[in-house]
Amino acid sequence: MRSNPPRSVARRVAIVVAGAVLLLAAAAGPSAAHVGSEARGGAAVVGSDSREEMIAARRRVFGLGNVDARTGAVRPDRIVLSWFGVTNF
Repeated sequence: MRSNPPRSVARRVAIVVAGAVLLLAAAAGPSAAHVGSEARGGAAVVGSDSREEMIAARRRVFGLGNVDARTGAVRPDRIVLSWFGVTNF
């Protein structure tokens, strides 16, 4: 029996892992499925918290310059990436 070179095995493992990730991502469906029915056009969904608290939270997460202080809307002309991990709890 012939053994595969390490590079070939690593490539096969990478392909299998990438395929599994794509399959899980496809099975998860679009994230829009979790948006409340009140959300229209990317507008904020305000729950029991006050509007001021929502705007303050958005400004802490997305940055002061990326959130409209009056409406709480994130700037539509930018793509804002924000990292929120367990250390933020």
